[in-house]
Amino acid sequence: MVGIRRALALLILSLYFWQFLLTAFLGPEELFACFVGLSICYGVAFIGVAAEWFWARWFAMGVGNFGSLFLLTLLQVGFEPSIAILGFSHLAITVFLAGEGMAARYERSEATAERWNFQEESLTQLRRAVKSAGMSLPLLILYTLAPRTDMIELTALALGVVGLAGLVRGRTWS
Repeated sequence: MVGIRRALALLILSLYFWQFLLTAFLGPEELFACFVGLSICYGVAFIGVAAEWFWARWFAMGVGNFGSLFLLTLLQVGFEPSIAILGFSHLAITVFLAGEGMAARYERSEATAERWNFQEESLTQLRRAVKSAGMSLPLLILYTLAPRTDMIELTALALGVVGLAGLVRGRTWS
């Protein structure tokens, strides 16, 4: 059963790798860097889980947690099929890679114990750090590589905020 769960998680990770890579090459040029960064992130998760690197399960679970956060938007906007598919497929990655049977193939394997000689506390701290990195890295990629708005739009936004503040305080600048 562990092999089937691992294969399904790899299938979903490869789906998002190819989706982001193809979107990078076929989509708008200003989003190229953003989607290439996301495809690299999902590609690292895929290769790591496939190669059974001891930290890869945690990283892929963090990436799954990142996508699962999109399920919270369903509470605000109602059921939107594209958001639901994105969120539930990422939740499936996390669920498929969870459990003691899966841990036995990765961080609890004999090869990991012989090579790294982790103690339980250090393994727990490393797991938390890698999961956090897997969860925050796609968000960081989106934040840093997404196209920026022009200065005129930011100026208009600033003037709108100042105008709203003036309205709330009951002042005019004439």
